[in-house]
Amino acid sequence: MSVRGSVLYFVIKDLALIDPMYQNSLGYVKKLFNEALQAAELSDEIEVRTERLLASITESLYVNVCRGLFEAHKLLYSFMICSAIQR
Repeated sequence: MSVRGSVLYFVIKDLALIDPMYQNSLGYVKKLFNEALQAAELSDEIEVRTERLLASITESLYVNVCRGLFEAHKLLYSFMICSAIQR
């Protein structure tokens, strides 16, 4: 999960290269990350819990950051996330 959080943070940080207006602080990303950890559905199985946490973290950061993006940049942000995760 820390790897996913790190990957997503650096993708969010790279948005500032597209437009200087897209600058989010580490504190903001940490807040979203922690909220996503708490919001994820519980499970007794570690694999299931891990999958739920990863999904919750990814969705939360995507949705919240997309709120501040221009429509033209949302698809690019999605691509950046996908390619960073696949690496």
